[in-house]
Amino acid sequence: LVSSVELEFYVDGIKRDDLGSTVNETAVLTIDADVDYSIRTNTAGFAVQVIPFRSAAEGGNVDLDITLIPRGDVITISGAGSFGEEGNDGAAVSFTTSDFVDANGHPVVGDIQLSITPVDVSQPATLAAFPGEFTGILESDGTQTPIVSFGTVEYEFTANGESINLAPGATADVLIPIYSFTYQD
Repeated sequence: LVSSVELEFYVDGIKRDDLGSTVNETAVLTIDADVDYSIRTNTAGFAVQVIPFRSAAEGGNVDLDITLIPRGDVITISGAGSFGEEGNDGAAVSFTTSDFVDANGHPVVGDIQLSITPVDVSQPATLAAFPGEFTGILESDGTQTPIVSFGTVEYEFTANGESINLAPGATADVLIPIYSFTYQD
């Protein structure tokens, strides 16, 4: 069981600040009935998890078990230039430090911290840590459709304790391990 798990609730992709909560191991929370939610976890040392669910009818309950996976070791990148970093199971990323910006869109100055956390979708224990559901949205008409994953990886970049992202138009190359070697119907 994990303590100090920050839960963020979203409805239609919009964060509900009135429902945020920090829980220790287990919790009972009261939310609106008959609403499609997504919960996003944020916990030091663990990869982000996103759980979509529909709340119960008035007076009902929904039980959710959320599986978190420990993040990979933190790698510190110092200096400017192009870097290639590797995590467990061959998960890797190549990037240029000058391509990163902070939450305000300003170029990142100083060291960058990176954790690489692969999720082995072939094992039941780690499959539950897959972020979200195995559902995608078709670009052509916006309908939901099942997806298949042979593996996924969380690449978390931070600077000065804050999340950072690639600038608009910037790219990074990622390698994702293949954990399932048979075609999944």
